[in-house]
Amino acid sequence: MKILIIGVPRSGTTSFLNCFKNYKLFDEPLNSFSKQGNTIKSFYNLIKKKNIVVKTMSDHTPIDWKGDKLLFNFSIIPHFDRVILLDRKNIKEQEKSYHRVLDLALKTVEGFTEKTHKNAIKSLYLQKYLLREIADKFNLDINYYEDIYYGDSKYLFENLKIDLNEIDFNLLDSKNKYTENVHYQPPKPLI
Repeated sequence: MKILIIGVPRSGTTSFLNCFKNYKLFDEPLNSFSKQGNTIKSFYNLIKKKNIVVKTMSDHTPIDWKGDKLLFNFSIIPHFDRVILLDRKNIKEQEKSYHRVLDLALKTVEGFTEKTHKNAIKSLYLQKYLLREIADKFNLDINYYEDIYYGDSKYLFENLKIDLNEIDFNLLDSKNKYTENVHYQPPKPLI
């Protein structure tokens, strides 16, 4: 099975990706912080593999993609057996959590400026909009952080017909979520 997770910042996407057992996991292969970036060709080669879970954000595109961000998402979705959209209901808490991560990045990532920080907050709202557009276009449910980490996450996997034995539910337990003491690390390159 090939699974695509499309999320927005601070919606639990990292823990959600890591809960999949016996899959090859790809964590934000198109993230702009990646030193190598990724091209259209290399991304399509990556998603040809079987038994994979790819996590991306709704505004991520290959470095050589010149088109609309939505069109890129629309073009990759048909290549996956399951598509899971993740967001957060409590926007105030989401923004607060994102501010903490951005503040850490501002202190630790070379070239990350106060202007970058402000643009990232604007980007959060763009990403939430893009996620809704993807959901509307493909008639997909948006799954929410609060329901997954504080509700019945098994329901989500049952609804998607994903074998529950393939999921480490400990990673979806709210007591194991990221805390304020998290240390920022840019995503690892694919190679």
